[in-house]
Amino acid sequence: MAIPNSPNWSSLTDIKPYPQPSFVKPSVPSGVVAVSLGPIELNDSEGVLNSRYWLVTQLDGQVLIQGATGEAWMAPVTSFNEPLPIQQISLTFDQLGRPLVFYRVGEDVLKLYWYDPILQQNTLTVFGQGIDPLAAFDFPQDTGQSFTDVLLFYVRDDRIYMRVQRDRYAIEYLASDVIPRVRLRSAGLRVDNRFQVEYTYPEVT
Repeated sequence: MAIPNSPNWSSLTDIKPYPQPSFVKPSVPSGVVAVSLGPIELNDSEGVLNSRYWLVTQLDGQVLIQGATGEAWMAPVTSFNEPLPIQQISLTFDQLGRPLVFYRVGEDVLKLYWYDPILQQNTLTVFGQGIDPLAAFDFPQDTGQSFTDVLLFYVRDDRIYMRVQRDRYAIEYLASDVIPRVRLRSAGLRVDNRFQVEYTYPEVT
C-alpha cells in the first residue's frame, strides 16, 4: 500500500527505537498529556524539530503548551480553547515550528488544531470518528526538505487511517487491512531513518 507521493510501505515488522537527544526530558505529569520533541521556540524551528521537549495538556477548557528548560517545564501558555474534556492527545510541529494538536473528545470525535497557510491562521478541523490519534513529523532533523510532511494516524473500525499535510489533511487514506482490536502506540522517524508506526493487537488463539 503506497503512501501518497512516497515509496511503498515497508514489509519490515521489526520495531526500532527513535533517536534520543542528548538533553534530558523532564518528568511527565500524569493524566491526558502528550510530549514531543520540537522547535527551540514556538513558531521558530530554525530548520529542525528536535531542539527541545514540549508538553501539551488541558486545564479548565484551555489547551496549554510548555517547553522544557533543563529538567523542568517552563510556564504554560494557552494554545487554544477546547470546552470538552480531551480523552487522548498527540503533539507535533510543522516545518516552521507551529504546534499541531491532534486529539479525541467524547467516544470517537477527532479534532486537529493547526496552522492553515491558505487561511493564514490557526484553525480547528473536525475529522469525524476515530480513536488513538497520533501526529508526527517525518524528517525532524531538516524541515527545509521539500518532501517533509506532518502525518496523522488514527483507528476506526479496526483499521488504521492516515492523513498528510500536503493534502491539508483533507484526504483520508486507508493504511491497513482489518486488524481486530488494533491500537496505535507511536509514530516517528526511527534510528535507521525509516518512518515507523507502532501498533498492537491481541494474539488470536
